[in-house]
Formats: sequence, structure tokens, C-alpha cells
Amino acid sequence: MSSFVIASGRNARAIDDIEVKSFLLSHQSDIHALYEEGLETEFLETYRSWIQASQLNRFSGLGEDVYPFAAYVHGTSQAFDHFFRKIGSKRIRFFKGEFAYHKVYCGDVLKWAFLEDAPLDHGDAVIVSVPFSDTGGLHEKMAEVLNQSLALGIPVMIDAAYVGISQGIEFDFSHPAIDTVTSSLSKTFTGAAHLRTGIRFHRTFCNDPIDFFNSVGMFARLGAKLGTRLMRRFDCDYIPKKYRSAQLMVCQDLALIPSQSVLFGFGDARYAALNRGGLPNRVCISSLLPGAYRG
Repeated sequence: MSSFVIASGRNARAIDDIEVKSFLLSHQSDIHALYEEGLETEFLETYRSWIQASQLNRFSGLGEDVYPFAAYVHGTSQAFDHFFRKIGSKRIRFFKGEFAYHKVYCGDVLKWAFLEDAPLDHGDAVIVSVPFSDTGGLHEKMAEVLNQSLALGIPVMIDAAYVGISQGIEFDFSHPAIDTVTSSLSKTFTGAAHLRTGIRFHRTFCNDPIDFFNSVGMFARLGAKLGTRLMRRFDCDYIPKKYRSAQLMVCQDLALIPSQSVLFGFGDARYAALNRGGLPNRVCISSLLPGAYRG
């Protein structure tokens, strides 16, 4: 194990895929998208289909019959911010090892607690990632939390940022406890993090700043244009199909257990410095995968 692995393995970063990068660089002329109208409709329709067309996973329940309202968001973080705003004084709940943004946002001001540390209460609101941020698979308590939330009338937000790097996941987003679903392309496509390209699915029209700015065309139009191009060129399974063998190779070399999300492996006590608060020591190996790729 090298110090490089420890230094680079903490944060989840997209694989520096040369085909994706070359594709984006070949569309520099898309700067004209700044002056195009209607880009969000094409982007939102493409994104909805892109997720559910995965052959390596079984993602369902994102149709317009369940989530008739979709909006462009500048990464999942914008959707989180407005979910926090909407739930008001409710206590925010999330699992240990979840995306660190939630804990940072709450800080010492908002009420929050790990799901492992206290029972759910009717005054709570839940955020959970699918695939789960700390493992790349489904959290083992996922079904339990959703069913308890439904019984208690607790709103649940699903962070689906990892759908484009995963395999072997089965999840129905239409569970009635789920209030909101958000996703972005940042972890799937190299460079997309700087486009601030994401989506929010909602059961009702929120009439919040996200919906307002979408309605007047104030969103990252270049992100919408290039995001649509990326999803039409590279399907939801492109990254895991291309890099699964490389992931297995790197994990074997580093004595890691492969995750269902291709960016990660799980390490033993030698990788304890990378622990995010949950059970696994998650190691991001994305910077090692292009060199290991043998496709």
C-alpha cells in the first residue's frame, strides 16, 4: 500500500476516461448553448430515461406517473439545500458514512442525528444515498428505514449520484415514503462536476427557487447541453462495463474488496485513515483505473 493511495483515496472522483474527455473537448462550439431556449426539457427527459435504461442495475419508479415534476439542479448539493429549506424545523437524519455535505450543512445550527443513534420520530426527515455513499451498494437498513418513514409520515430524499458507476443494484424509486430524488453526472463523467449538471425529481410542484429559476430559464445551459450529449453518447452502464475488470485488478493488487460501484474498494485496518464513520474503510481507486484498463 502506498502513501499515494491513502492521499488520493478519500474523496469520490470520476474516472479520467479519455473517451469522455475527448468527446467533451470536441464540443467546444457548444458555447452557443448559452443562447438556446428549451434545453432543460431535452436534458430532463434524457436523464429520466438514462437512469432507467441501465442493464447492469434494475432502477425503476422514476416515470412521470410517479414524479411528474423534474427540474435542472446545479449538482445534487442544490437539491439538498432546498430540501433542508423545505423541511423547516425537522431533525435531519442520515446514516454514518453518508455524504459529508449533510453534516457540514447542519453544523451546530440545525438538528440532526445519525440513523444508527436514535429511533426515527415523526418530526424527522431522512436523506439516504442509493447506491449508498459509503459502500456503493444498497444500505442494509434501506428497506427498514423507508417502511418506518412511511408509517411515521417522514419525508425521504434519495441521493442517486452514484447510479452511473454501479452494478447489481435493484431499487424502486416509487416507494411512497420517498418525497424527492436527485442525481448528478459528476461522479460518472470526468469534467461534469464543473458543469454543475443534475436533476431533481419531485411528486409535486415545489414553487421554490429551483422551480422558479427553471421556469425562467436561469440555469446552467451549457451544463444541460453537454449533459444531454454525454448521456446520449455514453449510457448509464458505460463506466462500470468498461472499468469493472480494472477495478478487480486494482483491488486484488491493493488487497481490497471490490464495491458494487466501480470507483471503490474496501480495505482492512491499514486503510483506517480513510474511514468515513461507517463500517467499511472505503478507498476511491478512480485515479488508478485508467492505467489498469485492459479493454
